[in-house]
Amino acid sequence: MNLFAHSIASKGGVSFVRRVGIVATRFGVTPAKAERSLDAYLKVFRRYDCNGTFPITATVLCRNPRVAHRLTDAGVELAVHGYVHTDHTTLSADAQREQIAGALRVFLREGLHADGFRSPYLRYNDGTVAAVESLGFRYISNETVSYDVIEPGSVSPARWAAYQRALRLYSALPASDTVVRPRVRGSLIEIPVAMPDDEILVDRLGMGDGPLIGNVWAELVRRTHLRGDLLTLQLHPERGQICQQALEIALDAARSQPGPIWIAQLRDIAEWWHRRARSRLRVEAGGHHRWRVTTDGPEGAVILVRGVSCSETHPWSGAYRALSGTSGIVESPTPPAIAVSSRSDGLRAFLEEEGFAVVAAGESEDSVVSIDRPGPLGLADQAEILAEIEASSAPLVRLARWPGGARSALSITGDIDALTLGDFVRRAWEVR
Repeated sequence: MNLFAHSIASKGGVSFVRRVGIVATRFGVTPAKAERSLDAYLKVFRRYDCNGTFPITATVLCRNPRVAHRLTDAGVELAVHGYVHTDHTTLSADAQREQIAGALRVFLREGLHADGFRSPYLRYNDGTVAAVESLGFRYISNETVSYDVIEPGSVSPARWAAYQRALRLYSALPASDTVVRPRVRGSLIEIPVAMPDDEILVDRLGMGDGPLIGNVWAELVRRTHLRGDLLTLQLHPERGQICQQALEIALDAARSQPGPIWIAQLRDIAEWWHRRARSRLRVEAGGHHRWRVTTDGPEGAVILVRGVSCSETHPWSGAYRALSGTSGIVESPTPPAIAVSSRSDGLRAFLEEEGFAVVAAGESEDSVVSIDRPGPLGLADQAEILAEIEASSAPLVRLARWPGGARSALSITGDIDALTLGDFVRRAWEVR
């Protein structure tokens, strides 16, 4: 699917013509105009002492290596965004691997390292994942989740319909029906992307005002912080002049939440999750109603406790308190672990990745939380199980999701699929 086909499918013919005219004005004959937009984001990153991840198409990198090196010199992470900007779901598995391998070779030829991959249009299938995994990437970032932060009555019916078409094209899952955090996928870490992004807000919903967009993103920050989610904001460099203030508002919201938010690049989030997912939390009997809690988690791992007595803790969030170290003795009438039946392998893997202490059912007869859920778990099943556990009053211990006990995480990303008007025009037929 090239630019024309994608835009017509997601927006309709009339909207497509309007959008081509608008987007074309955001680029110049040289990359200077796009660089000014990128500089707007870099200025915000410096002010808030953070940085972003920009997936870039290999052909755009070929034509604009100076800009790419300038970004990496500024600390920006570059990820692979395909060889050309085409819909990978229209390609065979072999063709996908060939294109992604070709993109990786371009990175290497330019002396650039890439840990991650994001598909053009966020469109992918099992062949995409297999190709990315076989080529040694650390993470993939294509799964899409949507938050209901836009009221249907706040925009025209036509714009609302365009928004819904976009969510369908991206196969976006409602955030309420899934667990929004990284997850292990073979040797990869899958990192979800949040909607609405800048393209939806500006081009589909008509929000050309920075504070208006910023308020939407600030609400995303608040909601994801309350849930303990990872918020992967998606913005595009060509909208830097529009979205600079919006990004500042979002980061202001992140800094003002009650409890820290870990702001990190995708490569750091993937590395953290790789190490955290390999660790385990253990609960062992330590005497009458006493339990020793330990973890082999990475540096920065924090143990959270709920419904137990322990003198070496400090407040964290809600009913949870944080242990002062990576081990400790807690007191409770029952072990603060979750008992899982032997036929619930998928459930056990999910709970351990969530950071809970898990024991085999029957191993401890007085366990309060016992779950039997055989067979594979869908994302909605996982969200339902997690909600049930959190709603219970049982004593529990678990690893915090984020390093240093941060309550949620935030990553700023922006796809670079054109830096000049020539790049943008070539997207219309640049397929392989």
